[in-house]
Amino acid sequence: YLNAQSHHHPVQVNSVAKTLISRTKHLTDKDHLKTELHTLTNVLISNGFQRNTITNLILKETPPKNQDTEQENGIALLPYIKGTTDKISKILHKHNIRTAFGTDQKIANILRNPKDKIQLENQGVYEIPCNNCPATYIGQTNRRINARIAEHK
Repeated sequence: YLNAQSHHHPVQVNSVAKTLISRTKHLTDKDHLKTELHTLTNVLISNGFQRNTITNLILKETPPKNQDTEQENGIALLPYIKGTTDKISKILHKHNIRTAFGTDQKIANILRNPKDKIQLENQGVYEIPCNNCPATYIGQTNRRINARIAEHK
């Protein structure tokens, strides 16, 4: 789960707890609800949430609201920067523009692909599978491999 002290917008942090509480209330029978909420409270506390915050979220958890009749002008995806993003969000909200918060940095963008790229612009050896049988054709060329493969099609 998302740790409560992580550098995310407070709405995102609280939505983790709200979602878990909502699922617990909707999927647990009345006989086990108290036990499940107690277990969930302990899990959230171990992830940095304050007990009073959890209690308030449990008490406030309600079914989803009906959509507003006001027409929205769109949605803006903003990177979360504490203090700055909140101010921008308030300005956009006045103009009926919803905001969502995300991050630029994703692990996939940071880590390099460990596989070497095949250089199709160079000469070399290539293999082409047959479309009609399990056989393959192996060839060697002094020209660009991608040009030679295109001739086989």
